[in-house]
Amino acid sequence: MKKYFVLKFSVLSLFIIAFFSCTNQTVVSKEVVNIDTTKNIVLEKSVDANTDQKGIFSWQLGLCEYKGTYDTTKYTREEIQNLFAISTMVIVLQTSCTVSDYKKVNTLSIVDLDKERNDKGAYLSNVATKFPMDYFSILRGKMNQLEIEYRFKKRAIEAYQNPKVLEHSPVDCQKYADAIIAQDDRTIQVCREMIEERVKNGSYPKSLLDNFEKEAKTAQAIKYATTQLLTYGWWNCVTPVIYKDESEKNYNKFKSIFEDITEECDEP
Repeated sequence: MKKYFVLKFSVLSLFIIAFFSCTNQTVVSKEVVNIDTTKNIVLEKSVDANTDQKGIFSWQLGLCEYKGTYDTTKYTREEIQNLFAISTMVIVLQTSCTVSDYKKVNTLSIVDLDKERNDKGAYLSNVATKFPMDYFSILRGKMNQLEIEYRFKKRAIEAYQNPKVLEHSPVDCQKYADAIIAQDDRTIQVCREMIEERVKNGSYPKSLLDNFEKEAKTAQAIKYATTQLLTYGWWNCVTPVIYKDESEKNYNKFKSIFEDITEECDEP
């Protein structure tokens, strides 16, 4: 059974939520929609030619198919397709920047991070050549976020060898940065306080605190504490600064390009 609706500009509300994480150990409440623009998205391959200079652009999200009418004298089909792809996409760098085990620090690679950033930056630059100028702020926002994420991830990787790169961290995260930079008993103590607090509020099991106390008595105590503070303290703290979900706003901007939209949805 299908339902049919005709929507004007703001009637449809759709939440596209994006989740990401820097490593498998870092918990972040976002799902990554990467450069692949075809995930859960189907674009119509033909253009309906109308004598009144009105074009039809079709797309699919989830269980719904949409058709929007637009002015072909203002926008090309490729511009609209690029706008749709970018407005429903989250550009996230997949290269890991933290580890849970200090023995695996050498698996982190700035070379890999640089390559991924350059590849995705090139993709965005290519899209920019055929993008509706009225909506360029959406593309610029993606470019800015890519650069911000790159800088923070690079600092995280570098911090294992040179903690001082964290000197100018976001205010709320400075306590973790200062403890990591110290590389002394303060590093261990702040890590202990972080774990104790999380055990107390139920987000960490008691066994993690017990494990920390064992590690704190070894010759590698500072390395262990540094790794914990970087991954679960500093990085988790800076993620809200990096990843700001504007998917609903961007999707609504995309819809505003159309004079009207028709929606056809399957029953779940």
